[in-house]
Amino acid sequence: MYLDNSLLLMGSISNGVLTPATLTTATGTYYSANVYDTAPATVNTPNQPVDLGMGETLEISLAFPTGPTTAAETVNNTPGTLEIQLISDSSAASFGSTTPQILCSTGAIFVPGTWQGTYSYTVGSTVISGGLIYVCIAASTNNTPASSPTYWQLAGTAALQTGTLTYLHVDHASPHLLQRYIGLKYIVGGISLAGGTIVAAIVKSTQDIQNIFYGSGFKVL
Repeated sequence: MYLDNSLLLMGSISNGVLTPATLTTATGTYYSANVYDTAPATVNTPNQPVDLGMGETLEISLAFPTGPTTAAETVNNTPGTLEIQLISDSSAASFGSTTPQILCSTGAIFVPGTWQGTYSYTVGSTVISGGLIYVCIAASTNNTPASSPTYWQLAGTAALQTGTLTYLHVDHASPHLLQRYIGLKYIVGGISLAGGTIVAAIVKSTQDIQNIFYGSGFKVL
């Protein structure tokens, strides 16, 4: 049979070029641009949902090529979180609001804003710079965190880094009711992801997203 090498939930491919999706929603809940129908086409009853069996373990590959365009997401210690869920639902038209079921989740991930030199930070502001998290310890404007220990204190490594891949594991053995459509749900709290970009795909292994341009993009099993 033919099987997609990677099923894109966010982003698109055209003429061999992968284009990330641009995030435009600030805080709140929103869903992946693509929702996949897991039901096979049948001759007598087209697109009738059927049991496809237990299936295999899959991964959701997530990448954030660029961070948000705003810098004020976590100023004055306002917490920012991002949770990404793989969900199923019985309806595509009202996906996420009919009978949604969480298949797996990243849990709430702390997401500071990206440091920008033009913004005036106050004590307690938290930013990401160079993949690291810094906390402002003295009022600062245009002081690069990595080279300004008077103004910034290193607090750790960012859980979600721009330009790197993050994976959400889907355990095929977990008991879930059969539902026809699957997609991603994003829950954003206390921050704005507007202007950032994302690529999300369902892959069989963590290497598949790196091999999507081989051949036609499909493989035969």
